[in-house]
Amino acid sequence: MLAHLSVENFFSFKDKTTLSLDHPYNSSEKFKMNTIYSYKDKDSLTRSILNGAILFGANASGKSNLLLAFSFLNYFLTANEKMHSSKDMINRPIPFRLSNDKNDISFDLSFISSVMEDGKNIDVKTYYKISFDPDDYYVVNEELSYEKILKTRLGAKKVIFQRVGDDLHQSMNGLNKIIEKLSQENIEYKSILAMMNSNINKKYYEVEVKSTAYKIVQAVYYEITKGFSMNSDYSNLNDFIEKVNENPNFKEQILAELYDFDFAISDFNIEDITEELIKAVTAFRRDTEKMSEENVENLLNQIKSRNNYKITTVHKVKSQSYELPLDLESDGTKKFLSQSINLFNSLINHSLYISDEFDSKYHIKIQEGILKKFLKQGSGGRAQFLVASHNPLLLSSEFFAKEQICLIEKERSSQSSFITYLNDFKDVSYNNHNWTNLYLEGRFGGIPEVFS
Repeated sequence: MLAHLSVENFFSFKDKTTLSLDHPYNSSEKFKMNTIYSYKDKDSLTRSILNGAILFGANASGKSNLLLAFSFLNYFLTANEKMHSSKDMINRPIPFRLSNDKNDISFDLSFISSVMEDGKNIDVKTYYKISFDPDDYYVVNEELSYEKILKTRLGAKKVIFQRVGDDLHQSMNGLNKIIEKLSQENIEYKSILAMMNSNINKKYYEVEVKSTAYKIVQAVYYEITKGFSMNSDYSNLNDFIEKVNENPNFKEQILAELYDFDFAISDFNIEDITEELIKAVTAFRRDTEKMSEENVENLLNQIKSRNNYKITTVHKVKSQSYELPLDLESDGTKKFLSQSINLFNSLINHSLYISDEFDSKYHIKIQEGILKKFLKQGSGGRAQFLVASHNPLLLSSEFFAKEQICLIEKERSSQSSFITYLNDFKDVSYNNHNWTNLYLEGRFGGIPEVFS
């Protein structure tokens, strides 16, 4: 579970800015309804992890930039490549450009994780930090630490690893052999967290891998690489097809959801059209005036190198079934299918669901229906959502706690983005205010000033 993410000198965020799903206990019913985990801090005061947050703000306020932090961390740990290489230029973390300051690009995260220790499940609060040089993108600092969550308080903080540049400090938690091995490699542009999960022989380091510290390493790596994937409208359709092909139960789940959300689709079919495409291109070979032989061969190789599918949807009218190509379906239908993998993976695997422009192409009832799934997880459900929206109708006290409504805007003099929470407005209550109207009136900020 995500507890918080802080960014500094990242796109429009100049100063350290924190998005938190970890808040002091609140007695309101909405807060309790959206709480998925509670624990005692070092002062034995109750804190709660919420099931998600909604980001509101004007265009260019910084909503997408904040979500890009999740996307970047996911990419960096997965690829673990040099950020100054040509192929990774598009994935670079861009520093704040409206200042002459030369601060590091920094990320600071915390999670609640469960790991096995001596045959028992224990809960820990984990902390991961990483910062980059804003010019050359080498790793300046990186640290992973944790605290055990005890019945009455948090335990003492223990550092799993810590590095300054290419100097990797010795661990006090049984990972010295792994750290010694990694210290001998070129780590300047790489993450130690990623290397521990992919660059070691786990059979050789069997003792270290069985340690609590290493299980925490794996848990944090999983949180970022599996839960920080950004949803875009149609980019996951191929992943959707592969998921359906490998798991028939997934198709049944999607069909049930399509019915519940009133998409009027009774079935869908997936057909491999690779051979059909090869035959078409081969027949086209005769027309060499329009396409060279070399280009034809290249096209054929591209077709053969991947799976090529066609999706058709089935609609029932009375007792008759009719098929339509997916291209003729609404943009909302195509978006729902492409995003369904991340949505259901989040709900099933208790990870984070992230969506920018969440309201795009969806009716308000569809939006509410998706977010309600995180309210109806049942006991033990730990899935979370983080969505950016322009739809003020989602500002509803019916579903969300005030701590879940995040307003993002830019400070006028510096043009740097910052976050406020609806909970910061102490005179706003659950039962005597219309949050939507107050937001549109400018009471909370986070709206554009339009002059006409």
